[in-house]
Amino acid sequence: MKIRFLSKREINLLIEQLNEFSSFNIDSKIKQVKSIELSKDVQILHSKYFIFIQTEGNLIPFLRNNTILENFPKVIVDKGAIQFVCKGANIMRPGIVDIPDNFNQDDLVVIIEELHNKSLAIGKTMYSSSEILALDTGVVIKNLHYVGDAIWNNYKEINFDSLS
Repeated sequence: MKIRFLSKREINLLIEQLNEFSSFNIDSKIKQVKSIELSKDVQILHSKYFIFIQTEGNLIPFLRNNTILENFPKVIVDKGAIQFVCKGANIMRPGIVDIPDNFNQDDLVVIIEELHNKSLAIGKTMYSSSEILALDTGVVIKNLHYVGDAIWNNYKEINFDSLS
C-alpha cells in the first residue's frame, strides 16, 4: 500500500473530474488530498471533504462518505437482495422495491436496503430509471463497490490520523 499526497495540479484535475458529476460542486480550494494506492489499478482519494475510489480512470464515491452519497440517485432493494449485493452480485430487477430518483443509463447510483435505509453498494446503471421500471427480470445495475469488498476492508485498516 503506497500513500502520497496529490500535487496541486493533480488536485485541480480531480476537482474538474468530480464536478462533472452534475449533482454537486466540489470547492476548488481543497489543498490536501491523500492517495492510498491499494493496487496498480485501485486507489482511495481522501480529503476532509470527500472520499472517492479511483479505478480504471473512473471515480466512484466511497460508501462511508454519506455527505457525497446524498448527491447520487438511490435504488432501494428488498431484504432478500442484501446478502447477494454484499457479496458483489449485480442488482437484479426483481430485488428492486423502489426507485425514488430519476437517472440515465450509465449513471452511478447508491443501492439502499429497504428496512434500515443503509447504503449497501454503488452501482452503474445498465438502463435508465424509467426503463428499469418497465422491466420484470434481468440484471439492471452493475455492482462496482459494496460493503465488505476489498476496498471497504482495506479502508477500515488505514489509520488516517497517522497520515497527516
